[in-house]
Amino acid sequence: VVWGPVKDMVHISHGPVGCGHYSWSQRRNYYVGLTGIDTFVTLQFTSDFQEKDIVFGGDKKLEQVIDEIEELFPLNNGISVQSE
Repeated sequence: VVWGPVKDMVHISHGPVGCGHYSWSQRRNYYVGLTGIDTFVTLQFTSDFQEKDIVFGGDKKLEQVIDEIEELFPLNNGISVQSE
């Protein structure tokens, strides 16, 4: 989870909310741009992967998050997924 986000991409933390929160709160990246338009560094996205997802698979949950991001932020230049 030690990922320095690329400013014009959306980064998904594919894991529990707490894991993503603690990693994202330590970011010290500087960037220039408009949040949600051409930079997404300050935004945190997570699939909220839970124990039941380990048994039944988290692919549907991840697919849903990706679809929502594409709809809400059409100007992103890519999506990365960090497995936690």
